[in-house]
Amino acid sequence: MNGAWCALALAAAAPITAAQTDSSAHDAPPLATLTPWADAVWLALLDRDGSYFGRLSDAGTFQRFNPLMDDEYELDLWTGLFTPLEEAQWTQSDEGVRIAGASINHPFILNSADWRARVPITGAVDFLARFTRRHSLSEQRDYPAVGVEWREALGAWSLRTVIGMHFFKSSADVEIGVRRGPLELRVAVLDAFNNLIFAGLGVAPEETPAHFEYASPPVAARLAFSTRAHPWRLELQVGGSTRSTVQVSFPSSGDPTYSLAEQVGFAGGLVEVHAASRIALVAFATVASATTQRRFPAPSPADLSIRERTSGIGARARVALAPALAIELDGRVTWRPEARRTGTGAIVSHRDREHTGAVTVARRPRVGWLGRLGIAVVDRDAGVLAAALTARHARQLMEGGYRFRSGFEIAGGLRWDLDQLPHHPFDGGHLRLTATW
Repeated sequence: MNGAWCALALAAAAPITAAQTDSSAHDAPPLATLTPWADAVWLALLDRDGSYFGRLSDAGTFQRFNPLMDDEYELDLWTGLFTPLEEAQWTQSDEGVRIAGASINHPFILNSADWRARVPITGAVDFLARFTRRHSLSEQRDYPAVGVEWREALGAWSLRTVIGMHFFKSSADVEIGVRRGPLELRVAVLDAFNNLIFAGLGVAPEETPAHFEYASPPVAARLAFSTRAHPWRLELQVGGSTRSTVQVSFPSSGDPTYSLAEQVGFAGGLVEVHAASRIALVAFATVASATTQRRFPAPSPADLSIRERTSGIGARARVALAPALAIELDGRVTWRPEARRTGTGAIVSHRDREHTGAVTVARRPRVGWLGRLGIAVVDRDAGVLAAALTARHARQLMEGGYRFRSGFEIAGGLRWDLDQLPHHPFDGGHLRLTATW
């Protein structure tokens, strides 16, 4: 491992061509963004079938606790997938594909994939295609969506319509959005065709495993705003859904009918400042909450009420040592409280607190060899619902790769368990591929 540190130092000392130098502070990509976080919450609304245990499970909306998780799972997410800087650069691209895989234990590998394309149809009208894959211990999601965007359809505003594609027809969602400069507003009708399929088309409830009947389709909205005036950048993400109640029945199996009430809300803010030509700082705060209530016609032990919330605050800093070499510092505190009440009268009040941090030396030119070496730590008190996840861990990260002039990038690395170095040092590997055009 000492040799890897030397290799990175030599790479940093190597001559750097003009094509490899970083942009000035005015043109540099964001140091971090809230868009991936907001996208994840938004997908939890749009693609409830893609949660790990399914929409009708007792695990809630976000499904944050899985018996298969070990006490290094959050550290695997932190060190194995895309970095905050890579996430920020991806959000600036309209077309591309990226894939990430990270081993978390012997049988499982986290995998994440995104593909998006824009194809001109005529004039100012474009066809849009998106695909999102998230396979982890909280999601098993494969979500394609297609749509049309009409640029400047409403004066200076662009109009976009997107349909999420599902195997279960009644789960399809319709999303309409308008955008102007740094401001974007989306409104989605969830399960938009549910009542049409079962009532309008006369589909028999017995033909599906579960039958859903809404009084009115649930609606969700999302607002995103980002602005930049050197040396500052501000980002806001706000969204949520109306409270919806759906009658769930199981005609084919004869299981008891119940009503299911759901609601989700989220908000986040980020501030970035380039304090000097070589120093950039980010601070952010996020919160996402969900309520789920399951009620049977008569009081039942299976009645369930869940209130879950995930909130966090964090900071990120990047200090440039050379045009392509920097030290990156990350810190974050996350809370995952949850209140549960069952029909038996049992009440669970869960408290979950996690501190995560990392220091990394990273080489990232516009073209050329990539490298990262760092240490990440996690300190978690996981509460009563996930007591086995309470732990403290430290991990070393070693990574190398290459970025081509075309924009294609490949990076992979190894992770070493600093708590078990004498006995079991290897802590997994990971690989990332990105191409934008």
